[in-house]
Amino acid sequence: DPSDAEDVMGMKIACSIPSSREIPLSLNLGTPVVISEPKSAVAKQLQQLAEIFAPVEAEPVRKAWRRR
Repeated sequence: DPSDAEDVMGMKIACSIPSSREIPLSLNLGTPVVISEPKSAVAKQLQQLAEIFAPVEAEPVRKAWRRR
């Protein structure tokens, strides 16, 4: 049970990667599941996990130079 694991570890579960047949299929094809099936539950959870540990900062908007 996930709540038991949280109690033992003393922390909340950040995200849970579901079991899916898409994972072995993507491994056999050599294509990451986030590329081959980006809307799948597995891909969404992997993207959430990546965002937790390696957040992507938004690029600052740069104004184009204009000649007057």
